[in-house]
Amino acid sequence: MSRADVPATSGYGNCFGCSPRNVNGLKLKFEIAPGRVSAWVELGPEFESFPGMIHGGIIATLLDEVMAQAALREGRCPATTAGMRVRYAQVMETNRIYRVIAESGGRTGDVVTVQGRLETPEGALVAVSDGTFLLWTQARAESAKLTLPPPAMQSLKQFFRDLEVSP
Repeated sequence: MSRADVPATSGYGNCFGCSPRNVNGLKLKFEIAPGRVSAWVELGPEFESFPGMIHGGIIATLLDEVMAQAALREGRCPATTAGMRVRYAQVMETNRIYRVIAESGGRTGDVVTVQGRLETPEGALVAVSDGTFLLWTQARAESAKLTLPPPAMQSLKQFFRDLEVSP
């Protein structure tokens, strides 16, 4: 199985970023390429700060979500954000299409570094980010029984079962 062949996380829980079941979520659909994850996004006024402008926290969420997906593929297990820095270059406008992209910078132990960017379809930079992600390996999940809520533990266990049966 290649790094791109891990189970899709949209089937686990109610993720704000990628679950199709979260009525208030972003419902991102990821495109997977070697070493890269991307998604097209168009957001409406429910995600605005000032009129016509997407809130900076939502932009950070877009970048965090796509970078976590890149870390997932690099480490072949779910990842959570340990640290993230975002720099904004221009406004993300409401009701306009953008592309969010992440590329893995590599793995050291259970930590993956990732770079992300949000850009217009023409390639103009809107925001850039870098992040450090902690991989939830089976060993880490087992040792965290007291720190993770039961639904999160169930989701991780299901992910690892699904990973074992994937082609």
